[in-house]
Amino acid sequence: LRMLSYGYSDPFQFNDGHDFSCLEWLDVFNSHTGALDLLTSSWSAVLAGGWPVFRSFLHISRKLKDRLTDENNKYWRLTERNNECDVLDSKEDVEYRDLVKKTLRAGGQPLLAGMHIVEIARGIACPIGKAVALLSLALDMVRGRGMYQGSLKDPHNYVYIFISTAQDAVTAWAKSKTNWSPYFDLLTTQWPIWQ
Repeated sequence: LRMLSYGYSDPFQFNDGHDFSCLEWLDVFNSHTGALDLLTSSWSAVLAGGWPVFRSFLHISRKLKDRLTDENNKYWRLTERNNECDVLDSKEDVEYRDLVKKTLRAGGQPLLAGMHIVEIARGIACPIGKAVALLSLALDMVRGRGMYQGSLKDPHNYVYIFISTAQDAVTAWAKSKTNWSPYFDLLTTQWPIWQ
């Protein structure tokens, strides 16, 4: 329920003042929600459990991005900081990201699986972008091919493989940093990872 409060009210409600870093926000956010435990838990298991955790992260992400684009620039320490993954995006990455977002917003026919494979093979610079491509493949398997996630003990299930590989891409990137700021980037990225 605390995660819902972050998604439907001010995500900075438990922080003092306006002069705090992303690490200070993450500390408070995690102490109130345990969200970082969820982000580092098996995404396949979380999704298989049926809890709308990704949907909650979507709401939190939207709320954070809304607050960070505030005209008054109240949270200047956060707005001055670039998303460390998004800045890696090439022109081709941005075009692919925008196409995925447009397709998700339209709610119609998803992109062909081959398009995501081509982008993965091309090499998406931001690991969150690679994760989006892999999660899109998992979604294609479920919606377009009638596949189910299956048991976590079934390592030959493509849905499970794509979800696990997506998480591995994000986790490896996060571990390459000296602190846990990549989890703030995961919540403020332009990539539609939570959709």
